[in-house]
Amino acid sequence: MSRFRYLIGFAIAVLLPLAGCSPAPNSASGSKIIQQMQAAGSGPLDHASSNTVFNWFQANQASRKTLAASVNQQCADLKKAALPASWSESPEGQVCAAAHEFVTVHAYYGR
Repeated sequence: MSRFRYLIGFAIAVLLPLAGCSPAPNSASGSKIIQQMQAAGSGPLDHASSNTVFNWFQANQASRKTLAASVNQQCADLKKAALPASWSESPEGQVCAAAHEFVTVHAYYGR
C-alpha cells in the first residue's frame, strides 16, 4: 500500500505543475480586427510586432489609411472592455498599437 501512495504522490507532483503549462487559446486570431487585417492582405499576424504592422500600413498608406482609422476606432471601443493584462502583447494588441501610431503620425503630419 505504501508503494501505491508513493506512485500517487509522484504522479501528482509531476502532473500538477504541467496542468498550468497548457497553451492558452489565441482568441485574437478569430477577432474581427485580425480578420479585417488579413482580408486586406496583411498575411498572418500571429507573431507580428507593432512595428512590422506599422510598416505594412506605411507601405501603401493611401489605401490603408481608412483601414488604419477603422481598426483604431475598433480598438478604442475594445479597450473600454476589461482586457487581460497580456492583451497588448497579443496579435490584436500589436495591430491596435500600430494602427494608433499610424493614425496619430498621419494626423500630426497631415498626410
